[in-house]
Amino acid sequence: MAPVMGKPFLEHLIISLKRQGIREIVLCLHFLASHIMEYFGSGSRLGVSITYSIEDKPLGTAGAIKNAEEHLQDEFYVLNGDTYLEINLLDLLEYHRARMGIATITLVNVPNSERYGLVKIGW
Repeated sequence: MAPVMGKPFLEHLIISLKRQGIREIVLCLHFLASHIMEYFGSGSRLGVSITYSIEDKPLGTAGAIKNAEEHLQDEFYVLNGDTYLEINLLDLLEYHRARMGIATITLVNVPNSERYGLVKIGW
């Protein structure tokens, strides 16, 4: 719920998703779950529908997705709620579908990967 320009950062992300046509959002929550749910509610104030998947204990990204499985469609995006990446999600979906992928990951090159970790590419 870190404020950026007077709104929680997560609100900026949700608005960005809405601008790209994404109206159904599942938030996987543990830390500050009740606070986040109270603030965003159903999502109608922002013109989206928000469903919540609550973790009793932090499960990590893969665990959170598994925990939210009942709320997910065949195709879905996974984004971190504390990271902003300028990307056209519809183009990414087209890329994914054209290659009939099981999963598609977007990476970004950063000058210092210490905070984020590394992804080794190659066979």
